[in-house]
Amino acid sequence: MVRSWIHLLMIIFLLSGLYLFTDMYIALLALIIIIALVISSGILLFVMKRKLNVELESSWSTYKTEEGNVQINIRNKGILPMTKVKCILLFHNRLTEEKMTKDIFFIVRGKKYIEVPLHFNSGQVGKVEVSVQKLTIYDYLHIFATSIPSEIHDITYIIPTHIPIHFIEKNKQMSIESGTQQFNDMKDPNGLNMIGIKEYSEEDNVKHIHWKLTDKFNFPIVKEFSEPFDESILVLYDPVHLSHPQAISTSIEVFISLSNSLINQGYEHKIGWFDHDTNQVREEDIHMREQLISLQSEVLAIKHTNKENDGIQEFFMNTFHHYSHVFLVTSEVNQYLEDLHGSNHVTILMYMNGASDNQEVSLNKVVFTPNTLEEDLSYLTI
Repeated sequence: MVRSWIHLLMIIFLLSGLYLFTDMYIALLALIIIIALVISSGILLFVMKRKLNVELESSWSTYKTEEGNVQINIRNKGILPMTKVKCILLFHNRLTEEKMTKDIFFIVRGKKYIEVPLHFNSGQVGKVEVSVQKLTIYDYLHIFATSIPSEIHDITYIIPTHIPIHFIEKNKQMSIESGTQQFNDMKDPNGLNMIGIKEYSEEDNVKHIHWKLTDKFNFPIVKEFSEPFDESILVLYDPVHLSHPQAISTSIEVFISLSNSLINQGYEHKIGWFDHDTNQVREEDIHMREQLISLQSEVLAIKHTNKENDGIQEFFMNTFHHYSHVFLVTSEVNQYLEDLHGSNHVTILMYMNGASDNQEVSLNKVVFTPNTLEEDLSYLTI
């Protein structure tokens, strides 16, 4: 448009000079015609912008490895053609918070309806909001331009390809392991599980005194009890310690693939993640694949933050032992991992950007990278 203005000003300057120095009326006539064309072109522009109708369509979902489809539908309700229309599309991944814009130019004839198909590739999974960020039409001389306010948007989901994970069962007689495993089969009259012993304090129930050990040690010993264990599997995603787009996308792939593989192999389970809106861990039962599919749209829009939260810390420390097995998908920056290393019923699946020769090997820790997912997660112990 700047070039068009330069050309116009040069023509007006030359015609004005020609008329002033030669008194040629034809130069004056040409100058008047050009000025009239410029004014009429500007007026028509503002009339034409009310005649344009734009709609946006996108496929509901596509796999990460495939092309996504978006279609812009444009209708010119006026009789005059629009020789240049510029549309700026914004692709906003709500999972990774990545943004990408794309410029599209097209021509729309009078009383015509056109469809402009677009294809895009996304290297990251997530909920993608596609919106018309700006719609600009130009006059016939490409001197003036006006923007049309637009709130046109649509949503598409980039879903992960499922990683095949095979689970190897431990000895079925093994229950939840802790420092006081031998007491897990003991219950009090209220059905609580005995998880250990400790020295008596004033707040303890005298009915829980262990008399044989009290006689042996010559000071009061009481039994410790907990709520009955939930003999189910939990797949937990930690959104607090994941921030890089690739780390988020890869970890979500692992999270969904774990649940999908468990269902495929007959394991009913729960999935969970920290919900920043409610400030607590959200848990959902998965008894069939359709339940996972229905939750996938919410999983692909999980909010992430680097801010530490007491809610997820409390869940790590106090809730894990209620499950027969926990798969925790997190990052190496999680400061609570050291406290979980001794918990053999917890499998930590840790994202790393690349393999490290100095990586510590642990029975309950599996490191995965974006390029070696299938190899890293081919077999897991349950």
